[in-house]
Amino acid sequence: MIDISEHKKELYSFDSTLVTPIGENLTIDCHIKLPNIWGEKVDIELAIPNSSMPIKGFSNPSQIKATCDHSNTIVKMKDVHYHTLTTSILPSRKIGQTLISIAHIESLLLNEKVNLGENKFYVYISSSDFFEKFTTSINNEQCEDLSMFKCPHLGVIKLQRYKVLAGINNSNKVLQSYGYQLEISFSESVSTEECILEHVSTLLDVISILLRQRIAVFGWQSLKNGTRTRFWKYPIGPIETNYSGIEPKSYLVGIKDFEHQVNLGFINYQLLPKQTREAIYQLSYRLSPAIKLRDDERFMSLFKGLESIASKLSCTKVLTSDDHLLVKCLDDVSKSFEYTNPRISERINGFISMVNRKDLPLKDKIVLLLKKHNVQFNDLWEISSEKGLTGIRNKLAHKGSIGVNYQGLAVSTFHLSLMVERLVFRILGLTLDPHIATKIKQDEWLGNSYFNILKKDIFKV
Repeated sequence: MIDISEHKKELYSFDSTLVTPIGENLTIDCHIKLPNIWGEKVDIELAIPNSSMPIKGFSNPSQIKATCDHSNTIVKMKDVHYHTLTTSILPSRKIGQTLISIAHIESLLLNEKVNLGENKFYVYISSSDFFEKFTTSINNEQCEDLSMFKCPHLGVIKLQRYKVLAGINNSNKVLQSYGYQLEISFSESVSTEECILEHVSTLLDVISILLRQRIAVFGWQSLKNGTRTRFWKYPIGPIETNYSGIEPKSYLVGIKDFEHQVNLGFINYQLLPKQTREAIYQLSYRLSPAIKLRDDERFMSLFKGLESIASKLSCTKVLTSDDHLLVKCLDDVSKSFEYTNPRISERINGFISMVNRKDLPLKDKIVLLLKKHNVQFNDLWEISSEKGLTGIRNKLAHKGSIGVNYQGLAVSTFHLSLMVERLVFRILGLTLDPHIATKIKQDEWLGNSYFNILKKDIFKV
């Protein structure tokens, strides 16, 4: 028979105080029930004793910091927002309490003394269907290594699948669940959680690009010098990320090549100049956002990412003999209107300035950016024409998606995402597996005859 008591959720119950940024205090009763798997909702109940009422109006948000004397645990909650907070009970009562309707909690931290000798740091991450492709071991271990990544600052980072057994109410059965974590050993050179998480963020950027899904951090656990610190991000509403590819489960890496590709991209990422690292960080979130986006939102997000990088290119336009002749002719015309119609003269001078402008238009810079990194884009939706990607961007920026063919927008967004993926792969020194590359090229949305028809109808009349 299974001992269900071993698989019950951890429960913390204690008296605490809500404290607002302006110093208001309110005594409350607090109950916390921890989930079986990181990424599940933490059950948090905050209640006001009826004996404390009536109370004055209370500011939103608040903080909680308390010590559970019976378990030697320090509890901290940051930015506690609530929908409603009852300030009085009529008729007045002395026994009982009234729950606070919680809207949002930024973070939950538990710090406690433990009798564990290991010095480890665990980052708990969101799942992906891709992770389920890793073969589950036949033994009964609670945790198994899936991949190992090398970081020059943190040493070896292990991607692990962990198993949790949870008791089912009113039965001797247990429910088996799985979660995913990164295991890191503390080193002398790295002592702070912030430093570890900064390097882990870079690793997750690379993984998210390859899997076409944001791999988010749910929280972390630190075991160091007999102290365990656990941290949950958004404990009552964890992030749920979505796969962002068009074809389901069409990843940019296979299981056999996963560890090698991640390590290669991870190392190269850290060797890039700061400005380029920041660009990859931005493009990673645009390719694999943490929230679900509509096609028009995704298109604009991806295009702005390209614009941001391209705008920093230092390149000068060389004027041709035709440009010089045009400037001379326009200058003569401008002077002829200088006294008779100054406004026309001013407008012509403005056009002369555009022709003389040394800096290239942004659409040309995007083309140069792609060519600089040897990115192939001739098979994709063109960039510069009126109905090209730049034209779609201008239409969406000024009038939104109204008047834009929805299928054409979906296809052009797909082409733009492939363009950005290819750019990121080049910058990170990654190569697409030939089998995966062939499969992507066979997508019907990449057929010239198909998307050329959509180009004609991209803007509805």
